[in-house]
Amino acid sequence: MKKIIFIFSFFILTFLGLILFISTQRTDNLKEKYYAIRHSRSYTYDDTSKITIQIYSNQKKSWISYVNTNQYFLENQTIRIQLNHIKVEEVYDCKVSGEVFYQYKIQADMPNPLDSVLYLNQCHIKIKNEAKTLVQEIGHFSIYPPYKRLNIVDLYGNYSYIDEELYLIGITLCLKNSFNFLQKVSFGEAFSNLKYVESNQMKDSQMDALEVVHPIIDEQTESVPIRLNAPSGFYFIPFSYPIKQLITEGSIQFMIDNETYYIENFCYLSNEIHLNEYLTIRLEGKINEINP
Repeated sequence: MKKIIFIFSFFILTFLGLILFISTQRTDNLKEKYYAIRHSRSYTYDDTSKITIQIYSNQKKSWISYVNTNQYFLENQTIRIQLNHIKVEEVYDCKVSGEVFYQYKIQADMPNPLDSVLYLNQCHIKIKNEAKTLVQEIGHFSIYPPYKRLNIVDLYGNYSYIDEELYLIGITLCLKNSFNFLQKVSFGEAFSNLKYVESNQMKDSQMDALEVVHPIIDEQTESVPIRLNAPSGFYFIPFSYPIKQLITEGSIQFMIDNETYYIENFCYLSNEIHLNEYLTIRLEGKINEINP
């Protein structure tokens, strides 16, 4: 009897081991896919702060997380910056067309702009080792030296759904009444057409699309300065983009009374961002394998 039980147990364990092996092989044989969601990232430099870039992959425990064997760079056609003190966190993200994707949060020291603006349009992150290189476009990236900090009383982001995807379409802030004219507002690639600024307005954080009167996708033009004379100190400042992209955090730059100010790095959308929520602005990465 014991011999029969032993044989039966042996076959069960062998069968389960075979299933696990086949499952592992199928996962390993999946074509590697990497994506990012087009972001506009803009920061004011702080030597204690970190930057975070999200990459999504169908690979569990992907090689891009092996910080001891990889190098990480931010690049565009003219600038290349090596990222330092890398940490990578992997979490389950979502399913897209039945395929499982994992989110890799790549954290690094904030690059130093060295007293000038570091501006990378059409930016990508490059991850490379001796065998492979991933080039993953991520959108826009800029870092500003610290100007004067804008003294504000209150601040929050305003979002609305565009094509069933949630985007930052403006901010509501309260200023102390010590300024005269607002001349320019920029947030990475996002900008404000000042003629749509509304005074004495406290908009809801999430606005219905019918409430949005300014064009979300627009070309930036010279704006006529507006007078900052709202009795309440509250202003709704809308944002437009040259192309649809996501903003979740960062630093906003202002030109007020011919001086440049900034609002320090601030989180405007704390929701976790999943790949299947922004399929219209996902960017596919390219893998190059190095032949021995």
